[in-house]
Amino acid sequence: QFSGRDFPLSANYTAALARDLNDRQFQFERLSGLFSFEKFADRIGLYRASAFDPAKRPCVFVHGVKSSPTTWNETINRLYGVEAVRERYEFWHFGYPTGASIPYMASRLRESIREMVEFRRSQGAPDAPITLIGHSMGGLLAKGVTVSSGEAEWNQLFTVPLSSV
Repeated sequence: QFSGRDFPLSANYTAALARDLNDRQFQFERLSGLFSFEKFADRIGLYRASAFDPAKRPCVFVHGVKSSPTTWNETINRLYGVEAVRERYEFWHFGYPTGASIPYMASRLRESIREMVEFRRSQGAPDAPITLIGHSMGGLLAKGVTVSSGEAEWNQLFTVPLSSV
């Protein structure tokens, strides 16, 4: 309130995130990210999109083909606009060049999630369920992290046990 008038306040929770993503992640959208993924191997991983809060549950967004984590900016802005969501979740992005194979990138996502869990534990956060949200190829990566056939598929294709490879 100012001079007897009400002025509603607003907040932009992702302005710093957008700048950071533009600097480090936007390159994934270029064709070289699709055809020469190895050039971007140093950028593969999870990036926190919100401040660390040990009381919040992690939510990981995974983009699709020829895309980047910036794909999720509008979604995250809208989610931040919902107080109940903002107070419950800590948002992360998984950034990757989409030219790599799905099994390889799913393994990198799985490894990145393990690292995130270890980071959160080291900061005093309790273990909490992790929400994965994927679009297109990101959905396939999320499925690759959450579903396992064990060695059944391997055994259908090969006679050498997986454990000996």
